[in-house]
Amino acid sequence: MEALLDRGDCFLCGQAQVLGRLLDVSSEFRCSGCIDKHDMTPSANWTTSVAKQRQMAAPTNWWACQKPPLHLADVSEGLLEFQRVSFMGAGSCGSTENVLVVTDPFHNFFSGHGAEMWAASLTLSEHILTWPLTFGLRAVELGAGCGLPGLVLARRGFHVTLTDVPWLVPLAQYNIEANCSGKDLVQAAALRWGNVSDVRDVLAVVGGPPDIVLASDVIYREDDLHIILDTLFALQCREAVFAIRQRDRMIEKFLHVVQERALHARIASVDYSKDASFPIVILELSFAGLAQCPSNSVSNCCF
Repeated sequence: MEALLDRGDCFLCGQAQVLGRLLDVSSEFRCSGCIDKHDMTPSANWTTSVAKQRQMAAPTNWWACQKPPLHLADVSEGLLEFQRVSFMGAGSCGSTENVLVVTDPFHNFFSGHGAEMWAASLTLSEHILTWPLTFGLRAVELGAGCGLPGLVLARRGFHVTLTDVPWLVPLAQYNIEANCSGKDLVQAAALRWGNVSDVRDVLAVVGGPPDIVLASDVIYREDDLHIILDTLFALQCREAVFAIRQRDRMIEKFLHVVQERALHARIASVDYSKDASFPIVILELSFAGLAQCPSNSVSNCCF
């Protein structure tokens, strides 16, 4: 039997005071991110081995344990994890895209859910690869974490800026270093949702309003829905594409807020392949009332 709680200390990842659920059968509190990754099954084996080590190593507050070095090459071996992800491009002549994803699942340097790679980012990356090559357009990824969708979009010819909270920007930069040469137009910047100063700085880095905004698995708290849309309006983007994992009726709640804000929304696809119980929805937003986009806009080349 599951008892719903508002906040607690996650038994698996060690984060303090986060939203989640208590597993009465094993006295484990599990945050929403670990529910996504490990579901609600009690972890007896985990309890006797890795969990004890993780709990002993967990920082006393929600910050990570160590300050990250400036460059990925300076990270001591074993402190970060590396996973090579391969995607097959769309069409009969589609080429294989390989991305080396750098994560910090045990929070040696980086705190929060953004330090890991989640299934929604894979679904969004696969969706992006159905778009044709397009050069010169500008994109921003919100809540990028390791920045997988943004890195894939850069392979489609976009100028991409990966954004996240300030303490996760170095992780995005590590992923840029692991995947991009000097020719690739990918950069990272801090953007706290709803922060006017951060938005102004990101627009300066991007060089103006982005043509498109990406986000994967950022829709999981009802309190964030309006502030995310506020950020989209402040960025003055033309289009936005979200990969949203269906849980706690969050997609319905988000669509209700979207309609309140006079945005047009379209469900482009639903992915059941990662987890049939929690499908991932690709939701495309366009801003009603804006000037008609030119012929080379994202509206024509991607959707």
